[in-house]
Amino acid sequence: MIMKIDNLSGMLNKVAAKGVIKIGQRVEVNIDTLAHKNDEVVNYASRIEDIRDNGTICLALPVDEKLRPIIPLTGSPINARIIAPNCVYNFRTVYHRIENIPLPAWIVDAPETLVRTQEREFVRVALKMPIEVTIENSDGSMQRPIHLQSSDVSGGGLGFFSNDMIAEGKRVIIKTNVIPSVGRISTFAEVKRCQYVEKQGKYLIGVQFVDFSPQIQNKLVKYLFTQQRIMINKGVIIK
Repeated sequence: MIMKIDNLSGMLNKVAAKGVIKIGQRVEVNIDTLAHKNDEVVNYASRIEDIRDNGTICLALPVDEKLRPIIPLTGSPINARIIAPNCVYNFRTVYHRIENIPLPAWIVDAPETLVRTQEREFVRVALKMPIEVTIENSDGSMQRPIHLQSSDVSGGGLGFFSNDMIAEGKRVIIKTNVIPSVGRISTFAEVKRCQYVEKQGKYLIGVQFVDFSPQIQNKLVKYLFTQQRIMINKGVIIK
């Protein structure tokens, strides 16, 4: 699969951290060296307890599902995201030590910039992967499957280019290959957009998943966030 982050919709942009990060904000963190457990990213809940003048911030000590404290090695890279009402701010930092303030807290570097992700519904990532699309006829029968490639994917749907127009409102079946940590997706979807793109000489089709399993959806969203963080850390952000 070929993946890049695209912000043609204005979904990603860098902002100064000053004025955004505030004491009491909820934060999700994972440690690069400990992040992957059975190929899934393990996120831990925390919050900003203090913002210091020396360029560090204090994060409430995260614990795992058994309430065991998470204590990284000094110098461990940390991926973090601040959950705001209508967006998510992603940043990368470095763990230094634990201090009691008075409760135990991580001391990490304060970020200078954040990557703001608009969450209109789900984060949408430019992700190219093989898909199988089967269009439903008006009488309920199904056409022969066509093999295409996705152009972008979110937790609620995906986009792809087609040589032929597929009318808005049409129902289709979407099938994918196995996606790491997610599995193979097979679900009904409804066409929400059909737009001819002259540069491509094809129709850009956007579909919304119908009756999508919440368990699979949650895994897909986590996978997309993971891929997004990887690309943000590599600096692959289209402006």
